[in-house]
Amino acid sequence: MSYNPIQNTIEKFIGESCFFNIPRNQRKYVWQKENIKQLIEDIYNIAVYDKEKDHFLGSFVLYKMDRYNYGIIDGQQRITTIQFVICALLYRNFELYSLNGSESIKNNIDYLKKLLFTQISTGIDYKLKVDNGMYKKIVGNFNSVNFDDIKKTISDIDQIFKDYSDDNYIKGIVITLDELNNVCDNQESLDCFQEYFFNTNLIKIITDDDVEGYSIFEILNARGVSLRQIELLKNYIFRYIGPKEGFDKCKDDWNEMYKKIELYSDDFLNHFIRMYYGDPIKQEENYKYIRNHETIKTVENFYYELLYCSRLYTEFVELYTKKYNEYMCYKYFEIKGNKQIRSLLLSFKYCLSKNIINQKLFEQYLTFIKNYFIGFNLMGITSNRIDKQIISCSHKIYISKTEDDVNNAFKELLSSIMTYYPNKKEFSDKLFEIKFSNHYKKGNIRSGLLVFLLFPVVNNKRELFDVKDFSIDHIISDSDTENRVWEIGNLMPLRNEFHKSIKSEDTQSKLVRYKESGYVYLKEFYNKNKKFNIDSIVKRTQSVIDDMIEEYYIQ
Repeated sequence: MSYNPIQNTIEKFIGESCFFNIPRNQRKYVWQKENIKQLIEDIYNIAVYDKEKDHFLGSFVLYKMDRYNYGIIDGQQRITTIQFVICALLYRNFELYSLNGSESIKNNIDYLKKLLFTQISTGIDYKLKVDNGMYKKIVGNFNSVNFDDIKKTISDIDQIFKDYSDDNYIKGIVITLDELNNVCDNQESLDCFQEYFFNTNLIKIITDDDVEGYSIFEILNARGVSLRQIELLKNYIFRYIGPKEGFDKCKDDWNEMYKKIELYSDDFLNHFIRMYYGDPIKQEENYKYIRNHETIKTVENFYYELLYCSRLYTEFVELYTKKYNEYMCYKYFEIKGNKQIRSLLLSFKYCLSKNIINQKLFEQYLTFIKNYFIGFNLMGITSNRIDKQIISCSHKIYISKTEDDVNNAFKELLSSIMTYYPNKKEFSDKLFEIKFSNHYKKGNIRSGLLVFLLFPVVNNKRELFDVKDFSIDHIISDSDTENRVWEIGNLMPLRNEFHKSIKSEDTQSKLVRYKESGYVYLKEFYNKNKKFNIDSIVKRTQSVIDDMIEEYYIQ
């Protein structure tokens, strides 16, 4: 690997007669207000308080496309922000010129424009140094300044700020201008800031090979917003994706995918590649693993599978389904915070989407998985114990061609994990240990999990519900002296608004309110328990546990 690192200042770096091209696969501008504010304040503090200190902006990795054009591999966010600062400096100088028409300010405006635009030869129009699509159209107005009517130029730019206020780049320029105004309240401080900004140090690394450039990029850690694993993958995939005429559609497809999975993109990537390869890959190694396993010939197929599976993944993470068994499975693992299981869920969802298994069989598998983990978790065993088996099974199911293949893969999984599943007595004993108290919270089952387990049993019908809509009521008031009231036989899941309206009432009054509530399961409870006492708790605890065993225990 050969490359040429050059120490530069911002002025030298941005002032060359060249153009910086942002590849279409690069991520959008993501610096936030705090990132821009920190850069502005860092430069200002050095300029005013610590002039002997140097500021370093990091390394910029470029590959040479031709004599005048450089592709940006690493540094897009910072180069764009440099352009924002130049725009903000220009705007401030426009304002200053409108006040006094100073020749020195006019000269400074011309100087700043040359850092924003490049003219390669006489007779060719000035061209924006960083070609950013929409940004190009917007910032072009900074080049068409009319010194005879500078206020109109300012007014035109203000109108652009207003018309395109939702644009990422306009937001960036406006934020930069605001932060610059916060630290520079007069021409002297502005000039001081400008001088030290353009003297800020950086390292420019140029390579003639973009692939080599990306290799350099991966081992450098420049200041800025950290790249997610999926953003690293995007850069890698779009180096090789083709043909060129299909590139824009691929990019649009990627952006559409990313909008849907942005909040959990690295989770999705990790669970997808665990299923895809069958290996227990750590999330921080996602990109490295893919790069080591995909070639120019295989990366396109990988990409399309990634897109396809992202839609399936979103369906169960976002709980789009209206199928009861499917919903209950996804909801259980959401409540438990168990993400490791998602590679297995994704593999079943994949086979369903490919018509390898039908909806009925799909729901049977999911119900079995949910019930297995209810017992597994009651025993206090962590999911890491069976992580490798789950991942291996998810891959075998993913590559299945027939229903028998899926069934055989799942049977193989069960043969390796059922040893961790409790027998019926152990399952029952763990249910008897469940407690929920508002006074003594140590050892409490989480209220959301309790609602999940209890409501389907007491409600006695298949009904979609969100545990967040429910609270746990102690039928006999939660006492600090009688621990029987903490047992499952004294607990009832109620809608939040209804629970709030009755929680201060005595037991008998509650029972009447149950009957009058309009909820069938509460009216049925009243009909069976018109009087409820401590002995009733013992009897109901056994009854509820029997029903829970019937509902959740794998025979």
